[in-house]
Amino acid sequence: MNRPKLYCWLCAVGLMIALILGMGATPAFSADKAEYRTVQVNNAKVHPKAKSLSKPLVRLPIRAKVEALGVTGKWTKIKTGPPRSVIGYIATKSLDPKKKGLFGDTSGASEQERSMAARGYNPKVEAKYRQNNPNLEAAFSRLAAIERDSVNKVDEAQAEAFLNAGGVTPRE
Repeated sequence: MNRPKLYCWLCAVGLMIALILGMGATPAFSADKAEYRTVQVNNAKVHPKAKSLSKPLVRLPIRAKVEALGVTGKWTKIKTGPPRSVIGYIATKSLDPKKKGLFGDTSGASEQERSMAARGYNPKVEAKYRQNNPNLEAAFSRLAAIERDSVNKVDEAQAEAFLNAGGVTPRE
């Protein structure tokens, strides 16, 4: 082999080795593929290490958005948002489940239900509340009756005059 070809071949092999070794040095999460999660509990503690005994760096309110940087056991490494960005660890159970389907959350629970569950509201709590408030169903039925009766009642002639004045004609 002549020198220029050997030099090109060595450069190519060196470049391939550099690329392979360099892949290990790239961050696991790049900025364009950031994964954001929502805090599901109030006063969630962000620790400097993945240990609950370490002094918390900051506490996050419920529904705070954080960037997930990785998972270590039962801990998720996160970065909080502005005004004070902090990188630390939060208990993974304090974050929303990341199991998302093609059309959003597939757990079957609404955001309100997940929020209530995070605050400790569950069927046992509801049963106790109903036991302490026996007239709850009657109150709801009275409320429904009030809403039903408060709807504006318009006779057919008034509705037709209103539609005609607006230039609305029925479909044939």
